[in-house]
Amino acid sequence: MSCVPATITAMPTLHYLEFDEQLDTSDLRSWSALASPAVGHASALQTEVRELLADLTHRLGDPGPVDEGHLWDMALQTQQDADRITLSLDLTGADALAACLSDWC
Repeated sequence: MSCVPATITAMPTLHYLEFDEQLDTSDLRSWSALASPAVGHASALQTEVRELLADLTHRLGDPGPVDEGHLWDMALQTQQDADRITLSLDLTGADALAACLSDWC
């Protein structure tokens, strides 16, 4: 299954998330991003992540274990202290996820 075309006329640009991609031996890919902006940018970072995940869910369906038939999976962790918010986002999938992410990255 390929990525369903986006319904958004222009995809937003990622300002906080920069993904590193890895390919494993079973042709699954994983993308990891870590962002740690000042707390004043927390809302913008959270909006960026929310829009990305909503788009991926719209185009690929709900995330879940790939070995159980889902097209993609994710793990999201956030931590906030007095000065910074740290957000880690890990995505796993195959060609369909790669196609969708190429619209964002």
